[in-house]
Amino acid sequence: MKKYLVIVCTLIASASYAQDNVNEAKGVKIVETALDKMSNAWNSYKLIKHDKIEELYTLPYESYEYKKILDRYPDSLSYFIQIGEIAVKQGNRKIDNELANKITEWLSKSQTNKILRNAKIDTLIRNYQPQLKGWRMRCRISSNDKEENIEVHFDKDLLKVTDILSSKEAMLYENMGIVKNATQLLLLKEEFDNNRKE
Repeated sequence: MKKYLVIVCTLIASASYAQDNVNEAKGVKIVETALDKMSNAWNSYKLIKHDKIEELYTLPYESYEYKKILDRYPDSLSYFIQIGEIAVKQGNRKIDNELANKITEWLSKSQTNKILRNAKIDTLIRNYQPQLKGWRMRCRISSNDKEENIEVHFDKDLLKVTDILSSKEAMLYENMGIVKNATQLLLLKEEFDNNRKE
């Protein structure tokens, strides 16, 4: 009986290893195709090496619940934009009592929203159940005598590239998955978004 159990376990492990190799080969092929498409007259990209392909899971900020929280509890910027619009309409006139009262009300509401938003996000982070979203592979590529590390994200079926992150973006993305509170998540998300714009 033990003999059969060992054989079955060996077969399962072999099948799993073979599937990982198939996924990795698919991933490498997709990365090479994407790099070819990115290449042009000025830059030519080549894959130098890659790590093993890994499962990629969703993060709290990617959830529908997170977006709902941000919509329900807007940040203070939206209130300041409203204040600015009213001030522009009033022109150079002095701020009247009505506007001063509105500013005070909005600032108070902004602070309340921030507290409520952070509490809701903290709860989301604590209770969040990640879902499989695709695959990822860390790669080293070269471009015109310059080498850099990137992280490539694929869809669940391993058919296409869904995102390419620089090494710094990949680190920020990874950190967003391990934060313990709303303040950390919001700061990392802002830095991640700013980095994406560069």
